Amino acid sequence: MLVHCTSLRSIEGLASQETSLTHFSCYGGVDPTLDLTPLKELPLLENLQLSRKHLGAERTVKTLLSLSSVRRLEVNHGEELMRLPSWLRDMPGLETVRVHGEGPVDLTELAGAEGLTIEIAKSDRRVLIGAEGVGATSRVVHERLPLLIGREQRRRRKWSY
Repeated sequence: MLVHCTSLRSIEGLASQETSLTHFSCYGGVDPTLDLTPLKELPLLENLQLSRKHLGAERTVKTLLSLSSVRRLEVNHGEELMRLPSWLRDMPGLETVRVHGEGPVDLTELAGAEGLTIEIAKSDRRVLIGAEGVGATSRVVHERLPLLIGREQRRRRKWSY
């Protein structure tokens, strides 16, 4: 997991983990121009967690579209508007997109997308735009805020469909 690594310039060493790396996280203060091309050499990579800023870089888009093993993409966006890009529907194995942050989420560009589950992480200030336009075989789920969590209670995520 790479969080707030502002001086990180390369992830080329990850290729040595090709037989074991299944999750990769890179968000926070990480340089959005960081070359993610070495992810192509990770055939077992199933889960990616990236910053919203990464999704706008053309080189990153090309890399993500070539990752057939990725099933889940998590996007962190803070308080800014998060527009999920239309090219997400072209990621070959993508099944789930999870959005973390406090700001509004716009699904308009995913209108008609089929076979995607879009998870909206809990937030008491979340505004969702365009959810009604996703395809018939896609669904948007909202994590519900717990009413009260006691110290002894195990915290479980609850989803509403």
